[in-house]
Amino acid sequence: MGEVRSKIDTALQPIADIRNGTAHGFEALARNTRALGFPSIPKFFAFSERPGVRAKVDRILCAKSAAKLVAANKPSNALLFLNLDRKRVAAIGETLPALLKSSVNVTCRPPRGSPA
Repeated sequence: MGEVRSKIDTALQPIADIRNGTAHGFEALARNTRALGFPSIPKFFAFSERPGVRAKVDRILCAKSAAKLVAANKPSNALLFLNLDRKRVAAIGETLPALLKSSVNVTCRPPRGSPA
């Protein structure tokens, strides 16, 4: 996982209010999977489906995305949208808030309509 941690990157895609153009949140997107030998992002995620790998990859991507959001000096109320496979949320769900808090001192809240 060390190579994944050092080579994979994330991009923050703004989610804008179409009425005024302001970004109220950012979607985290995986990037730089070619540096790991994968010709596309879907191929990387298909490879990461091996037992025990996807949850680790998700943790790395979540932490990198949150750190990037904080480093970019986005508004403190900006939302970070993480695309997590619902089948794997249980694998990292309990540790995600602690991971984000320890990585970049942010708080995590579940999506609207999901159990707290």
